[in-house]
Amino acid sequence: TTISISGQQLLWRGWTRYGDNDYDLAVVRLSAEATTNQWVGYRNIPQLVGWMSMGFVEPFNENNEYCTAGFPGDKTSSSGHWRLYAQCKRGAVEKAKNRILKTTFDVAQGQSGSALYRARHPSMSGPDNGDHGTMFDNDIAGKVQGVASSIRLRWATYTNVFARVNSDRFFQICDYITRTTPSGVFNPCHLV
Repeated sequence: TTISISGQQLLWRGWTRYGDNDYDLAVVRLSAEATTNQWVGYRNIPQLVGWMSMGFVEPFNENNEYCTAGFPGDKTSSSGHWRLYAQCKRGAVEKAKNRILKTTFDVAQGQSGSALYRARHPSMSGPDNGDHGTMFDNDIAGKVQGVASSIRLRWATYTNVFARVNSDRFFQICDYITRTTPSGVFNPCHLV
């Protein structure tokens, strides 16, 4: 079997046993809803972080506009804190393979697990991602199709690799979510 379920997490054995970056993705169930604080006037108000949906596309179209956002270790604010860094670009995915997406995105250590998703312009029809913005411009974030996994150097060229959510992984993730979601709690995979 390719997966390992341990308590509140879903991991792939290719990563846990062999350190293979093609399998460097996980699903973690949090014990409480994630929040962040936002200053509104003079008050620090807790806000729910929210979530992004995931999905797979076959065949994968490398020519679409894709985005990623995260907290890479080489991007800090003037105070020295990590800051959110987002980027979107057409053709950023150089090659889509079964388990990985090779990209030209600027990623760095500390950004592991950052989502890769298609940018959807507001005029595009079809379901969106709960109006979750791309964090880059006025586009809407599409479904997560991969997570930042590794930075590879080959022949003096960096390729940033994202572990891909393919059809097998999608159904494994949904199976895990469905089996571990308590009754009465929203299950994003309830129709799968």
